Amino acid sequence: MIGGMFAAWVPAVLIAQRISPGGRKQFSWQRVLAGCPLWMRVAIGLLFAYAFANFFVSIAKDKTSEWGSLRAFTGHGMLFYAVALCIFYSAWRMPHLLRLRQCPLGHAVDHQHQFCPSCGASVPDDPDTPT
Repeated sequence: MIGGMFAAWVPAVLIAQRISPGGRKQFSWQRVLAGCPLWMRVAIGLLFAYAFANFFVSIAKDKTSEWGSLRAFTGHGMLFYAVALCIFYSAWRMPHLLRLRQCPLGHAVDHQHQFCPSCGASVPDDPDTPT
């Protein structure tokens, strides 16, 4: 389970960083999951709540059993796989978010900006971007 989680999660993180560049301070789950329908985003929130509750209930209920400690992390596995699936689905539905935009001078520009933050040049609209 853990090996599969890393096999799914590492590419998902790389795709998410490509969709929402800028590091931790500018990372946006809203942008990363923009291609997902509402029910998928709600399901992620519910799985997060389940993983959180399952972890603490399992820890409090069964402190000595190996199965209790294993059960405490089953919600985490479901959450990681589900978030990875949503990231892949969003990237599949909105592939234009994976392409880098550039200003006329070649600086990388975020998809939401109309002007280059480095030089101030106007960035032309991407013709493949849906409106």
